[in-house]
Amino acid sequence: MLPIVESRHCVVASPSYLAGRSLPTSMNRLDGHEGVFSDRRTAGLLESAGLEKRLMADDLELAWRATRDGVGISVLPYWLVRDDVAAERLVELLPGVARPTGRIAAVHLASRELSAVARFALEVVYQHIRDAVIPLPMS
Repeated sequence: MLPIVESRHCVVASPSYLAGRSLPTSMNRLDGHEGVFSDRRTAGLLESAGLEKRLMADDLELAWRATRDGVGISVLPYWLVRDDVAAERLVELLPGVARPTGRIAAVHLASRELSAVARFALEVVYQHIRDAVIPLPMS
């Protein structure tokens, strides 16, 4: 496995979900809000902050679409939601608050050297998401 980047996450919700609700003031004060979870680690973190589980998705795209459709608040990778935040389809909540990160890695056979083609493909992926991630040194 070759770690490529550390992916920063953000807390987001749709304007339709937020309409008529009070905005959360911290990650510890999410009671009264409903959550869309994309993994158990994030679910545990947000449930301990008072967020009620509305949807547990084992698919990141499903969690993103459900959040965009107003199902609840979610913690999602910034590279996935940045265009929606810019277009105001999603609102970033609690900017500047520490959030979980995730590692994006390439999986390959350990017995083989990573080919030039594979390194090029990884570079293309990195160029697409570079503004939303923390680069890791490639060995």
